[in-house]
Amino acid sequence: MSTVVIIVMVAIIIYLRECTSPGYEVPDGYLLVHDSTMQKFTEAAAAIPDTVYRDTGSTHITVEYRNRPIPVPVEVTPEKNFYHDSIKSDTLDFWIEAYVTGTLDKWNWFFDITKMTITNTVKIPAPYPVDVPVPVSKAGWYLSGGLGGTHTGKLGAGPRLDLITKEDRLYGASYTRIGSDNFYEFRFGTRIRF
Repeated sequence: MSTVVIIVMVAIIIYLRECTSPGYEVPDGYLLVHDSTMQKFTEAAAAIPDTVYRDTGSTHITVEYRNRPIPVPVEVTPEKNFYHDSIKSDTLDFWIEAYVTGTLDKWNWFFDITKMTITNTVKIPAPYPVDVPVPVSKAGWYLSGGLGGTHTGKLGAGPRLDLITKEDRLYGASYTRIGSDNFYEFRFGTRIRF
């Protein structure tokens, strides 16, 4: 009767440890993601990077009046002088050319609107899926034998049968005959991780 009770208790312990545990555990340092999320990661990694352009052109021009010295004339003839002056900014290039013989003979003015484009390249880190082999433990049966004795000089020997599961749990049973006595043993264990 006691052997039946022990067998039932062993069956209950094995059921509670194995049948109620999750089938797969994600190893430390890894993340489990859905296939659709991994597909988005892959598409983002393969996408052509975007370049952002910022135009410095302005629709509003502010006029500032400043006291500037008159440009030094260049003598063309004893009676005619040539004047040149310019204003430059990051968006406007304006210059004039004037010919003066006491009065303004000729006035040319030119301008060029400069649109300076500053390119800011924004680097976005893109995830790349990498296949990493994850070691998976395999369940297996192990058969061994034991030999020992008591302090009274009795010799004992018998077979041992162990099952090591994928989760590195151990279930074992053994039979040992010591003299005229029979001993039955059930073992439970788990791997100690360092």
